Amino acid sequence: MEAPLRTDRVRLITSGWICEARLLADGRRQIFGYLLPGDLICSRHARRASANVLLALTHVELVEVPAMLAALADERRKEVSEGLSRSIERQEDRSYDALLRVGAYTAVERVAHLMLEFRERLMRVGLATAHSFPLPLTQEHLADTLGLSAVHVSRVLKQLRSEGILNLSFGVVTMLEPESLRRLAAGSALRPRTRRGDRH
Repeated sequence: MEAPLRTDRVRLITSGWICEARLLADGRRQIFGYLLPGDLICSRHARRASANVLLALTHVELVEVPAMLAALADERRKEVSEGLSRSIERQEDRSYDALLRVGAYTAVERVAHLMLEFRERLMRVGLATAHSFPLPLTQEHLADTLGLSAVHVSRVLKQLRSEGILNLSFGVVTMLEPESLRRLAAGSALRPRTRRGDRH
């Protein structure tokens, strides 16, 4: 299920997965990032609405931020406002992470880095454990996010599974060796065995 979302109001995602993407005239798509529970749909997305689109990938539940803040006591309102400000800062940081991932990392490093990002974000809102989290994305979504083909994504996932590092099955990611995955994401010596120049 992929449905466009309105971007004219500031809203907090309480459940569901959303992606921000640009659709090309020839049918190709680049996914720039994902909005998960705890993230905000804010003015940044509204300014880019003419070129980019927000797509709901699952059932999504949202709350209007002004109404939510107005209903809180003063002290609680300050605490929640500060938390929302931190959420916006993290969203901006992730934009640079996404550029680094696609521009500088090998295919295995890209997958490892993205999976660790998902785990960290979902753990922050109680939707992941240290070793597993739900992933309602297809290999096509991952390919459009990472600048790879779906075939290459499949190959990387098979490699990580065969090496006992990560398994993706029935919409659940299991990190069998989180430390190994972290070293891969950092571009360590555990670099995938690929041909020279085979970055994509």
